[in-house]
Amino acid sequence: MSNLLNNNQAILKNLKKGEIILFDSFSKSKDYIALIENIIFSGISEIAGQDSADEIKSIGLDNLHKVFPVDYKPFLDNFIAKNIRKISLDFSVEFSDEVLNLKDDEYYIYDNVEVRINYPINEAINSTLSFSDYTKLDLNNYKNVDQEIDKIKKHNNNLKMAASFNERPQHKEKEKYFDKIPYAARRSAPHIDIWYGHPIESLNLWFGVAGCTKENSVFFYPDAFGSKLKYIDGRIAPIDNYNFSKPYCPEIPKGHTLIFNPMNLHSTHIGTANKTRISLVGRINTQYPTFSKTFVNGIYEAEPSIWYNSSDIRNKKYDNSFEINRGDNVGKVGHLLEEQSSINIVKKIYFDKKLDAGKEYYVDEKKQLIDENKFQLVFTNTEILVVRKENNFYAIGSKCPHSDVELNQGFIEDENIICPHHLLKINYITGDTSCTKLKVKTYKIKENNSKIFLHT
Repeated sequence: MSNLLNNNQAILKNLKKGEIILFDSFSKSKDYIALIENIIFSGISEIAGQDSADEIKSIGLDNLHKVFPVDYKPFLDNFIAKNIRKISLDFSVEFSDEVLNLKDDEYYIYDNVEVRINYPINEAINSTLSFSDYTKLDLNNYKNVDQEIDKIKKHNNNLKMAASFNERPQHKEKEKYFDKIPYAARRSAPHIDIWYGHPIESLNLWFGVAGCTKENSVFFYPDAFGSKLKYIDGRIAPIDNYNFSKPYCPEIPKGHTLIFNPMNLHSTHIGTANKTRISLVGRINTQYPTFSKTFVNGIYEAEPSIWYNSSDIRNKKYDNSFEINRGDNVGKVGHLLEEQSSINIVKKIYFDKKLDAGKEYYVDEKKQLIDENKFQLVFTNTEILVVRKENNFYAIGSKCPHSDVELNQGFIEDENIICPHHLLKINYITGDTSCTKLKVKTYKIKENNSKIFLHT
C-alpha cells in the first residue's frame, strides 16, 4: 500500500483502482484532534463525572477502557454523535480541499460522519448489554446511566423493542450474527459498502484520533477488489464458501488519515491490542452519488442517504443537506467488477448421527485425508473442523466463538486458524484464542492401522 502521492489526479486514479493510502500531511490535523478530544472529554464528564474525565486526560484516550465502564460507551457514542456533526463535516471538506486538492471542485459529503470507539475485545466481552438491550436504552439519559441500564435489566421481559427497529429484516439477521456476544464486542463483518446502501464510487476517510493499531483497526482483503462478490443479504457478509486471502492490516497513527475505495472488501479487527481505538470516519463522493441495483432490490433497509455540497460546508451552511433517493439514482457497478472466482471448497465428511461425548467415530483412511489442509466432520447436531499439520490431525469446533462464523473459511498461520471476519486467532491444538475470554472446544484425533478416528 502507498504513502502520500503528490499528484491529485494520480491519487484519485489510484484510489479508484483500489489503492489504500495513508496521509500524514494535513496541516490542521492537530486542530481537529483537539476539537474531537474536547467533545469526547465533555461527554465523559457529563456521563461519568469530571474526576473520570481528568483521570483519562492524564493517561490518554487510548486507555479509556481502563477508567470508563464499557456499558457506558453507547451513551458516550450518542453524546459524541450529537455534537460532532459540524466538526466532522468541516474536517471532510478541509482535508479533501487541501490534501486531495479538491478546493476548486464541487463534491459531496455524506452526513453520517462519526467517531468510532472500540474497546479491546477482552474488555468489550465483559459488557452486560446485549444487542437487544442496546436498542432499548434511552441513550440521552446521560445523567442517570446506571439507572437506565438497571431499568433494562430488571424489566427486560416487559420492555418492547421499537417496532421500527425490530421489523427490519436485517436486524433479525444481525441479532442472529451477534446473539452470543455483548453489544460492545460486535464488529462489522467483511463487506463492501454498496451492500449497506452507500454509493458506488466513494472515498472513505479514516482519521486516527487515538490507539489505532494493526491489532484493532480497519483491515482489508486487497485481492478481492474488483470481484463480483456474492453476499448474504441482511447479514451483509460474503457467502460462507468465499475463499479469503491474506488480509492487510494498516496502522493509523494519531493525526494520520487513511483513504480507501469502499469497493475494497474490508472489516474491523476484533481488537486484541490493549488500547481503545478512536477514529473519525467520513465519506466523500467526487461525483453525484449513485447506488447499486442489487442493494435497492435487497432486504436491507438503510437509513436515508443524506448529503451536503462541498461549497455549502466551505460557507458554513450546515442546514443545506439533501436526501438522495437510492431507487431513483441507480448506477452501474459492472464496469468495476469481475466475476467472483475465489471459492473455498472444503472436504466434508457426513455422519448420519449425533456427536456424543465419550465416543469414537471412524473418519476415513489416512491416505484419503493426507492432502487436505483442513476438512469438516458434519454430524446431525454439530460440526467439527479438522486441521492437518504435516502428518498430524487436530480437531476443533467449527464455529468462531465470537460471531459464529464458519472456521473452514479461515486461513492457517503457524498453529492458529484465523477467523476471516475479525481476525480472531484460534489455536487449533489447545482451543485458546487471542481473546482470553473466548475458547473453542477441541477433540482428539487418533490413528490406528492407517485409519483416522475422532474421540470425543
